[in-house]
Amino acid sequence: SEGWRGVRALALRSVLCSFVGQTASASDARLQAEAASQCLAALSEEAALLMPARTWLVSLRLARTAAREVAECGSFRVIALHAKHGLSNRLRALASAYALAEAQGRHLILSWEPDVHASTRFGQLFDIRALGGGLGAAPASQSRFGANSGSAHSGQNQNQNGSEGGRCAGGARRLKGLWLLDGAVDALFIKAAGWSHFDYMEVVGGDPGARLYELIDDTALERVHVRSSHSLRFKSFDFRRPEQMPRMHAALRSLTPVRAVLKLVERAEAKLLGSNSNEFALIGAHVRMRTDQSSDVPGIDAEWGKRVTSDSGLEAMQSIVPARQRCHVRGFIRRLRHLCPSAHGSSKLGRLKAGVKL
Repeated sequence: SEGWRGVRALALRSVLCSFVGQTASASDARLQAEAASQCLAALSEEAALLMPARTWLVSLRLARTAAREVAECGSFRVIALHAKHGLSNRLRALASAYALAEAQGRHLILSWEPDVHASTRFGQLFDIRALGGGLGAAPASQSRFGANSGSAHSGQNQNQNGSEGGRCAGGARRLKGLWLLDGAVDALFIKAAGWSHFDYMEVVGGDPGARLYELIDDTALERVHVRSSHSLRFKSFDFRRPEQMPRMHAALRSLTPVRAVLKLVERAEAKLLGSNSNEFALIGAHVRMRTDQSSDVPGIDAEWGKRVTSDSGLEAMQSIVPARQRCHVRGFIRRLRHLCPSAHGSSKLGRLKAGVKL
């Protein structure tokens, strides 16, 4: 009945907004109440009823964890990332957020919302069981692509809460827990009291307050929320710089692809390397050089594409056309020739050309 529907929606909104409030401040009850009130104003009954059960489970566990760590440790240190645009864009943003959380012993909240740019859910690509189920447990240290080597202590003397000697970070650091939330919940953080919001989605027609590569002072801020399709720039670590690549690589290697994705990788390796897998090094380059966005992102001008946010639609994506015009596969081939001089003029380079994916 409509009456029961309204009661259920109110209960769901109250529970979820209580979570937003509890994660807003370490000890300020007024700030917690303000954040919860802002959440209730932003979350409609219809949106609450459409959220999957998993969203509520993650939200409840996260709220309890935040309250417990505030009581025991005096703080709840977290970075919440809303990863945007295509797969590689999302992964570079995720890698930098993951690497920071790993280095500082923070929690990481990941919002991965399927849209016209990346139509798959995170769990369809990566094994979330190896990441603690996305329910706040510390991720496992092993991956199909190597061990998680983001820090020297990785995998040593760690309890299930991801930190040495209990929930509070000790002398050694490690990602405390990974939480997977959908975009509807993530949006509640954007202007909630107690959170510091940064928006890297600076595009034509987008949010006028967005600032690409705005410096994030991670040394002073406990709760950080970022919307980004780019690597993040922190005061402690600027992940645009080459010397930070090992940290990002370690973060990416902590992700374990699901079996279906592994099969695709294995087929590609077999096709490109054949029986000579020990003779050739495999370099992957995903080159985006199409300037026609309707062709490059199928569906962006259709109904589904129109439902994406202003920073991801067809009009906004036209702003990248000049960069695409400068981005041609020939430039990548020249660079690889420079990096691999022994392959120049050999069959290895021919194999490289054959493996280029446009």
